[in-house]
Amino acid sequence: MARAIFLRAALFLALASAVCAEDSPRPIEFNRDVRPILADHCFQCHGPDAKQRKADLRLDVPEPGDSKREEGPVVVAGQPERSELWRRITSADLEERMPPPGKGERLSAAEIAALKQWILDGGKFEKHWSLLPVRRPMPMGIQNAECRIQKANSEHRR
Repeated sequence: MARAIFLRAALFLALASAVCAEDSPRPIEFNRDVRPILADHCFQCHGPDAKQRKADLRLDVPEPGDSKREEGPVVVAGQPERSELWRRITSADLEERMPPPGKGERLSAAEIAALKQWILDGGKFEKHWSLLPVRRPMPMGIQNAECRIQKANSEHRR
């Protein structure tokens, strides 16, 4: 009997946690979500290696405020349609599209969506993770505790 109650409670908490996770999508973070995409597809030509860099463009650091690019700003916070990065990765013109044909795989729909969301969220760059101060992550149980309590209360009322 006690085992059955425990199993039901565990199942309920797992379902409530899953519902909470679906309700609040994870925000896009540069180091976790964007840097890996750029590293896989862009850094070969637009990364930290000055000898390999094309168009005098680095995508691993924010563009200097005084940069006057002929094509326009690389990233305009909150405005993908004004961002050169967005225009280039979504261009139908093979001469404009990045990465160019033959220079690596084209970005997947999920990668393009992540870059768009990053720009919409402000297009904030972060220092490389190894240069950031260490911070203790909050355990998932604590982050979602309020959500689980609210879900449990609403289920209990039914």
